[in-house]
Amino acid sequence: PNQRNVPDSIMQKVRESGSLIMVTLPEQFVVCGGEPGAVNISSVLHVVEHIGHIVNTVGIDHIGFGSDFDGCSSLPVGLKHAGE
Repeated sequence: PNQRNVPDSIMQKVRESGSLIMVTLPEQFVVCGGEPGAVNISSVLHVVEHIGHIVNTVGIDHIGFGSDFDGCSSLPVGLKHAGE
């Protein structure tokens, strides 16, 4: 996993405190083992799975989104801009 992703045990603490886990879309954070600048290593399906794992772990009330459409170099296939 990317060092910015947190383990499930920490996600539980976020839930217990009533806080949010923010999801960002640069592909190195969506696919385990992704590296910055890699091209086409993730897709919309990976994003859905990533979000699903968080929702299943802490619940829908504890998730937010910060897409990074304005400042990352590599987004999942199918999410290259806000219009997709």
